Amino acid sequence: MIKTTQRYDAINAIIKQRWGQEYSCYIFRVRPDGDYYLKAAPEIKKRNGKRNWVKAKRVQLILSPNQIRRKAMEWEAETGLCYECGGDGIELVGYSVTNGQKVIPCRYCTGTGTRV
Repeated sequence: MIKTTQRYDAINAIIKQRWGQEYSCYIFRVRPDGDYYLKAAPEIKKRNGKRNWVKAKRVQLILSPNQIRRKAMEWEAETGLCYECGGDGIELVGYSVTNGQKVIPCRYCTGTGTRV
């Protein structure tokens, strides 16, 4: 079984809500106090396909884990899907070059894909 969906990206959802749809996170660090330090800017693409950000419109943001979890719970309430697995009921636990993806049933929704 191949895992195709990803968990909901609450951090970029918060950034897009505050500054607009064109913004995305490009630096992500966890501070010693447990908060997340982020930098975001409108994303543009260069000719060679590498990601690049507009320097003139950069913003900084510090988010607590509670803010991120609250946004994830809002998404779960809207869609009815599990935040951790993205709604497909499986969780990626590893990857092997010879065997491919290692997946297990999602620990949070017990493999149903629906909100707990």
